[in-house]
Parts: sequence; C-alpha cells; structure tokens
Amino acid sequence: MAVTEDRRHELYKGLEDVMDTQRATTLMELLPPVGWADVATKQDLDHGFKLVDKEFVLVRGEIALVRGEIAMLASGLRAEWERSLRVFFFAQLGAGAALASLVVAAIKLI
Repeated sequence: MAVTEDRRHELYKGLEDVMDTQRATTLMELLPPVGWADVATKQDLDHGFKLVDKEFVLVRGEIALVRGEIAMLASGLRAEWERSLRVFFFAQLGAGAALASLVVAAIKLI
C-alpha cells in the first residue's frame, strides 16, 4: 500500500496531538519522502559493493593483459631497433672499407 501525501499529513496531525509541533515535524523529517520499498537496505548496498568488487577484478585482469601486450610490443620494437642498428653498423663498415679501397687505389695510380 503506497503512502500518499494525504496519509503523511494525517500522520503528522496525529503526532501533533500526541507531542508538540516541533517534535512531530522532526519525526516526519526523519521519515523517507517515499515508500520504504524505495529505500536501499544494507543488503542492497552489500550486493552493490560485491558487484563493484567483481568489476574491479575484471578491470585489473584486463590491465594485466594490456601490460603484457605492451611488454611484448616493447620487446619486438627493441629487437627491431637492435637489428636496424646492426644493419646500419655493417653498412657503415662496408662503406668505410669501400672508401678506404678507393683511397688506396687512387694513391697507387698517382
């Protein structure tokens, strides 16, 4: 059975008859403005907290997966960078050797 404003007002008037207006007003202010079915209980809050905790566990798992993927990408980039440096080094070594050969050949021609 829903509590209407008329029924709340009747309750207030009855409380005024039993106690003074100030106390009746204070008591009415402590009551929820809607039916008790709309008020969250401790069990409702506990259930909500459990759902949030489960979501956090899932998020932490996803974060761990992302961190693993980032580590794999970083490892791949590091390997590619090292390979590129090796290629560059040997290319420079070959160019230096070719230049030295040209210098030696030019000196012999002179």
